[in-house]
Amino acid sequence: MEFKFFTFCPTKDDARKQFLRLVKKWHPDNVEGELKKQVAESVFKRIMAEYDKLLEIIGRKETKKSSANNSSGSASESADDGKAGHRDFSEEDFRYIISVIQTRNYISEVELCGFFLWFKSDYAYKSDLYGLDLHGYPIRYARKKKRFYINLKPEYKPKSRQEYSMEDIRAHYSSKKYEQKGQEELYEKTQGNTA
Repeated sequence: MEFKFFTFCPTKDDARKQFLRLVKKWHPDNVEGELKKQVAESVFKRIMAEYDKLLEIIGRKETKKSSANNSSGSASESADDGKAGHRDFSEEDFRYIISVIQTRNYISEVELCGFFLWFKSDYAYKSDLYGLDLHGYPIRYARKKKRFYINLKPEYKPKSRQEYSMEDIRAHYSSKKYEQKGQEELYEKTQGNTA
């Protein structure tokens, strides 16, 4: 189902926040004038229907996820070997990944946007990059953006198939760049929204 009033909402809490913003704007009691109230009333009914459908979809996904976690049991926990997707991403993992990437002199513009670590490199080094041991976090290539990336939260999968430019991604998420300064020293340069 395509939603007109709601954008990406992975949790019920996210859906509720968007719903409250829409209520402030479209609730019939918040507008003046008879014609505007009628329009707001019809729009508000559509918002309510979308919100109910969205909560139902999120509830089904949470139920599937919890039943999958319960059915996997302790056998899969002992067999996961600490691979990504089976455990939370830690600051230690992040520091390790940054240090490994920074040792490669053919990598430039390392940037963290949301759950994704983006970096530029010549595509010719792809086999070397794919062979790096990053605690089980795979490196992927985004052809249209001409950048490699690492999904630091593998259970997160974008729901939208819409293509976003790097500028759009930077505008939506906070963006931090990590660059080499001299041989070993790293520094952070914050860009865009830092909230």
